[in-house]
Amino acid sequence: MEQDVIKILDALGCERVDHGRYFMVRSPFREDNNPSMLVWKDSGFCKDFGGRFKGNISKLWWEIKKTSVKTILPNFEFWKKDDFTEKKDGSINLFGKPFEKKKIIERPFRPSTVEKKGKFVHPYDDTECIRYCLYRGFPARILDEFDFKYCAYGSIKRREDPEENWISFSRRLTIPIWYGNTLCSVEGRDVYGTSSKKVIYPKNSKVSFLYNYQNLKKDRPLVVVEGLMDLFKVYQVYENVTTTFGINITSLQASQIKEFPQIIIMSDNDDGGKESVWAFDELLETEFEVATVPRKDPGECTLQEIQTALDDRISSVDWVMNETEVFEKAEEPRLF
Repeated sequence: MEQDVIKILDALGCERVDHGRYFMVRSPFREDNNPSMLVWKDSGFCKDFGGRFKGNISKLWWEIKKTSVKTILPNFEFWKKDDFTEKKDGSINLFGKPFEKKKIIERPFRPSTVEKKGKFVHPYDDTECIRYCLYRGFPARILDEFDFKYCAYGSIKRREDPEENWISFSRRLTIPIWYGNTLCSVEGRDVYGTSSKKVIYPKNSKVSFLYNYQNLKKDRPLVVVEGLMDLFKVYQVYENVTTTFGINITSLQASQIKEFPQIIIMSDNDDGGKESVWAFDELLETEFEVATVPRKDPGECTLQEIQTALDDRISSVDWVMNETEVFEKAEEPRLF
């Protein structure tokens, strides 16, 4: 792949500087005194820090030449039917391995209602449940505002599903997931630590939307986290926060995200979290901001740590530059 990347860059007249896993090249879109476009050797993924272009090198070729990259590389390994379009699954290879998830997943969404039967009470009515909530750092305000309930005994299923689809939620903390006025799903968390499944959902229920979308402020910056436990912790610091329910993102979530003037990604502090930020960088047409937490994920952080992460957030451009180690550390100034 590296030789294909070099051949394409040479054909475009892009001067390049070798940085190991990637090249920094002079942008073909303007006079570029210092190389400001990053091109990964293993994948051909490009990002122009001085402009708006980002995408596969075959897309770069199309943008400049308006022809298929097959005109110079008939066997180009990442060539697809239309060089300048996204893959259907939205995947991209950044580090020589499949980089899946977190891109747009085309999934039609038809909200379905779930129904409950049994005894659902306030979390304060069960000692172990309230102990779990306090351990997670959820005050009474969170429990009431998001309608947390403890299922002493009971089951949940989609209304249109057959009777055999009732799933037991007994002895679990339940968190309703609404889409407008429709209860689409419920997250059930094991508070006693006796189940092999820590988290369950009703069978066949779908969460293809941003959580709490109907209450988000469209004129304010939006913080995006990976899971509900992260969200309820961040909400105590900044209320305009949502989750994509994991590392996947649907076409509906993508369109909803783009309604906000500013996006702040607060991902988990691990390799999966970094891959998530890379994928958002490919997904969003405009730049966004990245808030990095000091612990494994926002749900494990103190409120002060979350506030500090928000205060210290950086632009996605700076995050990418830091991750790719483009900038050399400046030498300490000497005092004479």
